[in-house]
Amino acid sequence: MSKNIFFVTSSQDQAKQVVPQIRQTDVEFRSICVVDDRSEAEQLVHPESKEFRNAVNGSIVGLVIGFLYGAATLSVIGARFIPGILGASLILGYSGLGGVLFGAIIGSTGIFTSDKKN
Repeated sequence: MSKNIFFVTSSQDQAKQVVPQIRQTDVEFRSICVVDDRSEAEQLVHPESKEFRNAVNGSIVGLVIGFLYGAATLSVIGARFIPGILGASLILGYSGLGGVLFGAIIGSTGIFTSDKKN
C-alpha cells in the first residue's frame, strides 16, 4: 500500500484551500501532494522505474559484451572445429543470453545506476 496521499482538485484556488485543512490532520505533510490536473496525479502515482531503466541499460551493454565473448569463443575454436551453423548460433545465443542476465543484475545494482545512495 502506498504511503503517499494524493488530492486532485478542480482548480488551483481549491487546491490552495485544501492545504491548510490537510496540515491540521495527523498526516505527515511530506507525503501529501495536491494537484489541479489529473494527468499530474497519474504521473505521481505511476512514476517510471529507475531500477528498470538501469537494468535495461545494463542488459544492452551485457548483450554486446556477450556477443563479443561468443565471437571470441568461436574464433578460438576455429572454423574447422565449429559444429555447423546451429552450433555457432547456439554459442552466440547463449553468450548473449548470459550477458543480458549478468548485465541486468549488474546494471540495476551496480555501475549503471543513475542515482547512487551514499
